[in-house]
Amino acid sequence: MKKLIVYIFIFTAIAFAANFCYIKTGLYDADIIKCNAELVYKIDYSLNDYNTLYLGESSNFTFSDRDSSKRSISELIDENDPNFKVLTISKGAIHAGTFKLFIKRIKNTSSIKNIILTVNLRSFGINWIESDLETNLSRANILYSDYPPILKKCMLSFKAYDNQELFKRKETIKSHYKNDRFKLQTLKYESVRDWDKEMFNKGILDVNGNKDQEKTDIACHFIKNYAFVINENNPRIKDLDDIVLYCRENDLNLIFNILPENYERATALCGKDLETLMRNNVGFIQKRYGSKTILINNFDLLKDSCFIDRSWPTEHYIYFGRKAIADRVSEELKKITH
Repeated sequence: MKKLIVYIFIFTAIAFAANFCYIKTGLYDADIIKCNAELVYKIDYSLNDYNTLYLGESSNFTFSDRDSSKRSISELIDENDPNFKVLTISKGAIHAGTFKLFIKRIKNTSSIKNIILTVNLRSFGINWIESDLETNLSRANILYSDYPPILKKCMLSFKAYDNQELFKRKETIKSHYKNDRFKLQTLKYESVRDWDKEMFNKGILDVNGNKDQEKTDIACHFIKNYAFVINENNPRIKDLDDIVLYCRENDLNLIFNILPENYERATALCGKDLETLMRNNVGFIQKRYGSKTILINNFDLLKDSCFIDRSWPTEHYIYFGRKAIADRVSEELKKITH
């Protein structure tokens, strides 16, 4: 027993020493930079200077060259009321799995009391879940976690994160396209594979009855990114469950900002069935979290003309769109900050 105590003491001493050296020699900072996880500095050094945290992906800061203002959604929220002091943490392609780690860095001593969480419908789909960027995001997530730095180093060294090769991710995506089932009102298709195949083969026809390849391609993208059914086993739902629980336990006001989707173009290209699937998924989120959070459903807030990208379905908006979202969020935020 005494030997065991001695061994534990020695191991603990070595671990503390290694942790100290890893931090003080700058190796920890070097890993943060190498893994593009610099956002950890921004959130840790700013938690006592703001009362509201805005968490988002590229929807927050993407703008059109023709915009009269380049301001982000979070900047517009911040400007709407002097009581808002908004800390922005946003980066392209991040999702609730990363947001969860940022939120868990907020302790009771922090001045952050309100969290505005971006809820992007596409992030629940297999294309985003198994994105080409997911390996890098998972690696950065280790550094966003609250594990001791030396343990993070071990996890990075042994690749203790989602480190699948790209071909395996693509195989997983194809498997979901084939095997995931949904029911459409027309009962015409039951899987993405079948729907996408027919759309690709028949295509969208122009006024002369010829296949419009450009519109056909974007229609296929809409199908692949929105033709799915969210359920409680979805990894993003599990992340949101964790976020809701943590905020409740730590008395943090949580606002779900469900982003606008281009349902008008989805319907025009793919039919009413796709819009129905999209709305049903939003409905699932509303039902699950509507009584647990302040939930703002902006799904159908914007028209097709407010969306910037024309060759891929994204949540990138012109200034008018960003301002409309910011104003809706601000209305709810005022209710809890006044």
